[in-house]
Amino acid sequence: SVINFFWIFTKFKETLPPEKRGKGATNRTFNPFKLFMPLPYKGVNLTNIGHFLFLFAFSGMEFTLTFLAMERLNYTSLENAYMFIFIGVIIALVQGGYVRRKAAIMGEKQMALRGLLTTLPGLVLIGYANSSWMLYFGLFFLAVGSSMAIPTLTSLVSLYTPATEQGRSIGIFRSLGALARVVGPIVAAIIYWSVGSEMPYLMGSLFLLIPVLMIGMLPRPTENSEE
Repeated sequence: SVINFFWIFTKFKETLPPEKRGKGATNRTFNPFKLFMPLPYKGVNLTNIGHFLFLFAFSGMEFTLTFLAMERLNYTSLENAYMFIFIGVIIALVQGGYVRRKAAIMGEKQMALRGLLTTLPGLVLIGYANSSWMLYFGLFFLAVGSSMAIPTLTSLVSLYTPATEQGRSIGIFRSLGALARVVGPIVAAIIYWSVGSEMPYLMGSLFLLIPVLMIGMLPRPTENSEE
């Protein structure tokens, strides 16, 4: 973190000129429900809520994954670590290679939709996994889908928001993501231990249809829209 701080401090230039910075006062609050209040920018609200619902389901999978691997496949702590290394490597390769090159060509909306839809079979495969190859096959879909969806959803919020309000919109976007990572694991763990090990993943795959529909309803983005 210290190296990263000095690298950004010395090598990165400010990209937001003074004339495009926000000038209005922001009312801060500890009330998480205020995050769901609509913003007056076309497309931002659907993207924010879609991102929240996606991470709600995805974080529930992350949290209960080690339970499933240990209970169903007798994985050790080291084997559980290998799973997350595998996920991390796939995400890095897809984001650094495919998404970086294709998002602008395909469009952020289509890339986000493709990522959400790719996540669906991953959840189903993990829910029914009874072998390591089936588990890793599902993890591959999840890693590819999340690496396509998360960065392009962030880009969509930026494209829908006027330049002077970028910090506010993206701040709410990130805060909703953090809230989803708090609530999602709690709900998934309750379902896992009370209903069955496959249910968080099957219910999560059905739940993801909601953000798919929401992102599909988004208008065509224009960079730094003033609408």
